[in-house]
Amino acid sequence: MLIFKIYNMKNHKRNKLVKLYCFLPPSIFKMFLFTFIYCCLMNNVNSQSYIQGFNSFNGLIHDGDWVVQNKSTPKGTVDWMQGNPIVFDSYNGEKRSFAAVNYNSTSTFGENNTINNWLLTPTRVFRNGDVFIFYTRKQTTNNTPDRLEIRFSKNGASVNVGTSSTDVGDFTKVLKVINPELKKTDYPIIWTKYEIKISGLTQPTSGRIAFRYFIPNAGIEGVNGDYIGIDQVEYISSYCENLASPTGLSPQSYTSGATVNSLNVVGSNIKWYYTESDAKNRINVIPSNTLIENNT
Repeated sequence: MLIFKIYNMKNHKRNKLVKLYCFLPPSIFKMFLFTFIYCCLMNNVNSQSYIQGFNSFNGLIHDGDWVVQNKSTPKGTVDWMQGNPIVFDSYNGEKRSFAAVNYNSTSTFGENNTINNWLLTPTRVFRNGDVFIFYTRKQTTNNTPDRLEIRFSKNGASVNVGTSSTDVGDFTKVLKVINPELKKTDYPIIWTKYEIKISGLTQPTSGRIAFRYFIPNAGIEGVNGDYIGIDQVEYISSYCENLASPTGLSPQSYTSGATVNSLNVVGSNIKWYYTESDAKNRINVIPSNTLIENNT
């Protein structure tokens, strides 16, 4: 029996000690990834799944995969930003590790301002059956109406959201609207999970999914728009289901300081999970720099 014990969770939004067990005999140990450690291969980088927990929002935007576009009228002092734990804590992990947007997306004066503030996710090749998951909430103590649209563009890496406060550019397809009628009580006040399945495509399509914070009559003097957060954004590609299983040799040597990335497994773009259930639901991916310890 081989036991991997995770004891350093740096750069991951879990803090508790986790043990990963493998009970398969050596003769079939090369399939150990499918016992309690599971992985998913994706050999097309443009359809690669991801999970984003927003530990460093500014760093994420700086890297260029995620894009912010604020087309509010008139434009305010802030765009999408790092979450503020004074307002509420993140879904999990560090208290500030979520993305947020608020009424300051438009100028602070006037009651006829319109917020049109966009957060664009990375470009991917989408297929029918792909799944997009995220969590969102607003403040518990404020019933000012908020609204969030999730939109889809089929135009590759385009970041075109139009030029005015009512434009949508290439993001013409609506996947989901939370609180479409801007009611005071219809946006969740606790972290709530939303899941969207991609459908209606005639072929694999390069594009982006976007979060659109779209609020009329907004701003400090407006009647709509307060503060919302999003967290644990995940894109799950259905393409990986049909790829071959990875293989690994047993036993493998262990040296102090080894990480999950040190494990000798044949495959590409392998993802490690804590449990089989995590793998099936594509949650709680183990970072490749997580230290391991051989307890046999």
